[in-house]
Amino acid sequence: MKYILIITALVTAIIAIKGETWDSSKSGIKRITVSGWAVAFFALITAFFSIYIEYSEQNIKAEKKIESDHRRLHTLEQLVDDFHQIEFLAFEFEKDSDISQVIVKVQLHTKFIKDSIELNSSLLTPEELLNFEGFLRFSNEEIEESKLGTDFMNNSPMPELARYAREIRFRLCEPMLKKSPYCNYLQANPTANEFFAHEDPKMLEAMSQARKTLPNLLKKTQELRSENIELMVKVAIPVGDGTREHIWLGNIRYLNNKIVGEIGNQPVDALHVSFGQKYTAVFDDVSDWMAIKNGVVHGGYMLRVTLSRMSDYELDRFFSDYKYEIPKKILVL
Repeated sequence: MKYILIITALVTAIIAIKGETWDSSKSGIKRITVSGWAVAFFALITAFFSIYIEYSEQNIKAEKKIESDHRRLHTLEQLVDDFHQIEFLAFEFEKDSDISQVIVKVQLHTKFIKDSIELNSSLLTPEELLNFEGFLRFSNEEIEESKLGTDFMNNSPMPELARYAREIRFRLCEPMLKKSPYCNYLQANPTANEFFAHEDPKMLEAMSQARKTLPNLLKKTQELRSENIELMVKVAIPVGDGTREHIWLGNIRYLNNKIVGEIGNQPVDALHVSFGQKYTAVFDDVSDWMAIKNGVVHGGYMLRVTLSRMSDYELDRFFSDYKYEIPKKILVL
């Protein structure tokens, strides 16, 4: 197409040089000679093709950008999934079982991350590449330590590798929430859903402690309300595929041995209920409770396990938005 533009421009120039385009002895439009009309014609053709070529190139650039953005989103979602898998593998280290297969899985997802970075480096920013390379070095160190029998847990409730993976995953997903349903799902309600698993010993212990201390509070919900103490209870709501989502209920009342409250956060999986809707649960559905007294959190057993597993970056974000004080010692009303 550009060759046509060059040819028409050349023809226009030749005609303008060789022929008289203007007859000053005549008046009005008759002053334009045949050569002049030819120059005007080819000039219009040149202008038309120039506009057409520019328009086509802009469309091509826009299509390439859309394709590049789509590939980048897909690449980041794949990376997010691998970081998320490594993050959750930490649960296996809290069990008294053979962790050799877990180490293999960590190694496998680390390789997936490395391969993805190498194949899609042009789609990633220098800062992202630097963060990923730092993670890969740390991951390889942890894998080697585990093979040598070194303490992979690093004396922390969650492996540092998993904390690292969680922070990167959180940072990657944050700007993609509107574009990525997967990221939106992962980060929609981290304190309610993120770290619960049926085989997670720390969460199961937290749930057990919450259930032991809740009955006394349920008997005096009216008294708490009169003292402006806000009681919230987290309950497991069936999703429909055999799993359950753990959601906070507010405005709690205890009627006929049942817990009645209002859905306190936006459900992610249990879409048959909605924020603010009244919901009735039995005691066996309870997974946690939390009461706010004079701006201080009492209870919050599962919440504390979740907070203990957050990265420093995520904790800063959480407490910048959280308006209540959470003391280190669990307070019971």
